[in-house]
Amino acid sequence: MAAIDADLDLHQLRRRQVEALTRALGQFVSLKSTAEGWQPIHALSTAHSESVSGGDVSVHLDRKLVDGSDMFRMTASIPLDADVSKDTQGIYSAYLSELRDWQGVLESPGIRSVWNYFMSSSTTLEMLDAHTRITRSQVRNPVPGQKAAFAHERDLLMVETSLVDPTTVVFVATSFPTTDDDPAYLRQQPNVKRVESRLWAWCVELGTPVDAISASTQRTPGLGAARKPRACVQVT
Repeated sequence: MAAIDADLDLHQLRRRQVEALTRALGQFVSLKSTAEGWQPIHALSTAHSESVSGGDVSVHLDRKLVDGSDMFRMTASIPLDADVSKDTQGIYSAYLSELRDWQGVLESPGIRSVWNYFMSSSTTLEMLDAHTRITRSQVRNPVPGQKAAFAHERDLLMVETSLVDPTTVVFVATSFPTTDDDPAYLRQQPNVKRVESRLWAWCVELGTPVDAISASTQRTPGLGAARKPRACVQVT
């Protein structure tokens, strides 16, 4: 009887995780496919540019009210100083290594604290398949921008997955409900407050060389001979 109860508990746990991830993927697709309701955040301007090696990064910051909560979106166009000659399959060679790099970073919780200032550490608790995992992250104390520290430590439990094709890497993560019957490694720890994230997503898409060279020409008045096309990625 105990073995049957354990199997039922595990089945319910997997169902909650799958349902949470399915909702998050659906919400991401809905937000990504419509431009309605997004308002630019003027504090950083509609198009904020940063100079980096290889060119300028154009960043757009927007906010949208979804079910009473603020949803934030950042879109960046990142040029790559690389050869964009096509391979035998017609895919730009410079893009392939770039997408693999993005995928590797997004799928590696161990280095998440390096580029996400809200997390002091992240750990993989369980692999559900090759690209889907359960992670726990310690939220940085205090959160950047806050002067006072939390009274208790805070953690974030998420189910996350990656969807990859030759032109796009999509990474989606979301919180999922837990119960006292879940395995001990998923339960809330004493004196630790659990926070939730409805949707945390990245979409890395290939930009076309035509767009990249057009943008370069517009930024450089009086440009003479046409430059060799450069690769770029669109990150949302």
